[in-house]
Amino acid sequence: VTGVQTCALPISFMKFLISTETDDAHAAAVTLGLTKRGHEVAVYHGADFPAQQTASIRFDGIGKLRSVVTRDKYALLDMRSADVVWNRRHHYFELSTELHPADVGFARRETGHFCQGLWHMSAPTAFWVNPELASLRASRKPLQLEAASQSGLKIPETLFSNDPEDIRDFVRSARDGA
Repeated sequence: VTGVQTCALPISFMKFLISTETDDAHAAAVTLGLTKRGHEVAVYHGADFPAQQTASIRFDGIGKLRSVVTRDKYALLDMRSADVVWNRRHHYFELSTELHPADVGFARRETGHFCQGLWHMSAPTAFWVNPELASLRASRKPLQLEAASQSGLKIPETLFSNDPEDIRDFVRSARDGA
């Protein structure tokens, strides 16, 4: 066989949502490739909220979710309409440095809860690459070790701690071969 053959599978029009940080070259390349193929791509920069972006979650008078949208100076984004979500480098928000120090803790908690709700209510029927909950579980080392152990993998004795006495005991037992 000579030459290289590729198979271009026909994919119907799809809406993509990419969550990433500003200046992400990989997300830009994927966006360009998908738009060249006729797909709609929205790029969401969570760190733009709330300084450069607004967001709204609206329910009607009987408790039915009506919309989950974000808006920046370029566009209004319907966060529920994507067919595919690439949770690339998701950031929830960046607080203003102008907040009074006494307000920072409250603002961080409330904004964090709102942004997590916004993100979890986004694209409920979409195919997710790096789903949020799986990504969170994967970033938690104790949960990884537990899952590995439950899957039959052998796990070395391990300690996660900030207790100096527990750490000293652990190091001592490792030195003694216990």
